[in-house]
Amino acid sequence: ANNQCVPYASHNHGKPVLTTCWSPDSKFLFSGGADNLVYMMDVDTKQTKVVAKHDQPIQAVRIVMTGSEPVLATGSWDKTIKFWDLKQEAPVHSIDLPERCYAMDSRGSILVAALAELQYFCFDTNSPQTPRTTKSQNSYQLTSVAIFHDGTGYVGGSIEGRAEIQVFNPTSDKDCFAYRCHRSNGQTFPINQVRVNPSTGTFITAGGDGEMIVWDKDSKSRTGSFASEPKAPVTACAYTSDGNRVAYATGEDWSKGVRNVEKTLTGRIMIRNLTPTLRDPKKA
Repeated sequence: ANNQCVPYASHNHGKPVLTTCWSPDSKFLFSGGADNLVYMMDVDTKQTKVVAKHDQPIQAVRIVMTGSEPVLATGSWDKTIKFWDLKQEAPVHSIDLPERCYAMDSRGSILVAALAELQYFCFDTNSPQTPRTTKSQNSYQLTSVAIFHDGTGYVGGSIEGRAEIQVFNPTSDKDCFAYRCHRSNGQTFPINQVRVNPSTGTFITAGGDGEMIVWDKDSKSRTGSFASEPKAPVTACAYTSDGNRVAYATGEDWSKGVRNVEKTLTGRIMIRNLTPTLRDPKKA
């Protein structure tokens, strides 16, 4: 009611944390990072334990479905995606990637990973032996990927301030396209995160310029935008399950290099209520 929150629980990896995700029932929180480990926290007891490990930093963790059972998928710089059922120490399956995993998203049994060297790696977890590798239309490093709420394709973002739409089963050359965004006054800012609204299908791009832009893929148009408060690079964002609010983090995104770090920036997490236009322009 007073817009205040208090710390509930914490866990120290010892090295930078690169990714988190919740279990479907929200009882467990998974976190992976540069220590090459994934920890699972029981939200009720606040206890943590190691449930997965790789040979290199873990960039992405997601819950995916294999048949009717959820499993934990972990994507790493060691060029593998591993699957864990959390009941045993060894992974139940491992997939070799052509390059390092930089981002990953899943919806149902579909998983998409954004890799180094401008590649997307897509497969159905029910038939992982038939993956599909797609070349990105971007020219510089991929940073984020998000599958559309209807499962027809995905959106990816890159450090050059370009977003791209990829469709799993395109019917024409116009179905897949890329476009510029997060550019102003001759400067280009990275897209640090893309997220799809789970209820409406619009998606948001969070940029190093401190702007969050909402897009409608069907009309191929920008529906609105808002700036972070205070104005600072947006490093991550996420929708609530109903799509009515978005949480976002601000801070140093390192896009200008180590020598140009803004030392006055502090990490913040904000929550914003979205207007009808930002949620669903078709109904606004």
